[in-house]
Amino acid sequence: MYRALVSFVGLLVLFTSLNAAADGGDRLKFLLDKMSAYSAVFDQTTMDGKGFQSQKGKGEFVLKQPGQFRWMVKEPFPQTIVSDGKSVWVYDPDLEQVSIDYLDERASKTPAVLLTGSTEEIRKHYRISASRDSLKETFVLTPKDEGSLFTLLSMNFVDEQLVEMQIEDSLGQYTKIVFTHVQINPELASDAFSVTYPDYVDVLDNRAQAQ
Repeated sequence: MYRALVSFVGLLVLFTSLNAAADGGDRLKFLLDKMSAYSAVFDQTTMDGKGFQSQKGKGEFVLKQPGQFRWMVKEPFPQTIVSDGKSVWVYDPDLEQVSIDYLDERASKTPAVLLTGSTEEIRKHYRISASRDSLKETFVLTPKDEGSLFTLLSMNFVDEQLVEMQIEDSLGQYTKIVFTHVQINPELASDAFSVTYPDYVDVLDNRAQAQ
């Protein structure tokens, strides 16, 4: 049910080393702390373990710290994932289904939530390394804990703006996501993190089972 979140997957990109991991964490904290809100258009390409393209997608991404985001895939298969900071809604129009879960520990290890969460939590759960070339800064996050939904995540920043994410999962799949039309700290609509769907949609609310 977190397929759009999990599909934030990517390539391992290495540049000339800039800082030790601790310094990389400090720099990443600085960049993310500046990004109290963020909006962008994205293009996403997923490759399978043999290096063949398995999916391409387009959509929009909006976040607001702490814990709020909207990840909306427009093509090829529409899907909207929204968090209000407490719960996560996954709406699949083609399946006529909505599932709702608490923004729990498992969800907090996915990339979208990383961007909206505490940088101290990132330090707690991930090893951080940093590098830089003449164009961009790159941060590579490697999970410390078993059971993470990805094995490696990198973020590329240009002019202190997030422009790309690359993630690799345990099956060898990777997805490269390129962000354009980036806005840092934009004004967001009051309903940016609410979900609407038709009455006929099946609603699977898993929050009661989690209590």
